[in-house]
Amino acid sequence: PAANSVRMVDLNIKTLVLGNNNNNTNKNGLLGKMMEHTGKEFIINESFSLAASIEDQQRLQSVKLSFNKYCGVQEWKNALFLWVNLGTNDSPNEFLEDARCVTWFGGSRMHDDSPVVQKLIRYGKEGMGVAIKQEKQKEEGVISGSASSAGSASTDRSSNIILWCRRYQPEEKKFSPYVCFGRLGYRSHVPGSRPLSFVWELLDYDGLKHHGDETVRETFDTFTKM
Repeated sequence: PAANSVRMVDLNIKTLVLGNNNNNTNKNGLLGKMMEHTGKEFIINESFSLAASIEDQQRLQSVKLSFNKYCGVQEWKNALFLWVNLGTNDSPNEFLEDARCVTWFGGSRMHDDSPVVQKLIRYGKEGMGVAIKQEKQKEEGVISGSASSAGSASTDRSSNIILWCRRYQPEEKKFSPYVCFGRLGYRSHVPGSRPLSFVWELLDYDGLKHHGDETVRETFDTFTKM
């Protein structure tokens, strides 16, 4: 990859999604937030500004970032963004299980042995492994009550796959800006299907449903119920 490619950039996923409120910085995460502008480039730049490593920010200061705007998945050095369109006839993606899961279909050139597909499955299974471990610990009483409450359980879950959704607005005949729906864990896929068909679990579901910002809760409900 070129030196300015986002495939060469490390992201702090937890900071990107949940923010960082330590003594030195106070950054709000992007979970449930609708972006100020449409298009992927704005998200790429916002993610870089918010969560890229200090080394990468210094290395690429004032440099235009390179990324693939036409693909349904964007690779970073340590993360993957999934782009999902909703509300059109040619985008069959849908939310399942009261929006705890979402379907996603790979591009026409993707197959089971594609490196990016293998990375998706690996990252997704790692995310589910952490989630299952956290749920087991919660059941056994290992996690404290404050850490296992409905609004904060998702903060203990980890995955390097981030879901970005936009919905077609027929009255305006255009798509809305993208919204960050957090981290994804692998639930299943259909090997050999064309296009490859996946089901992902929203690891930050509780954080979205019980978010302190009413606008986030309403946006999540609107996007997932239509």
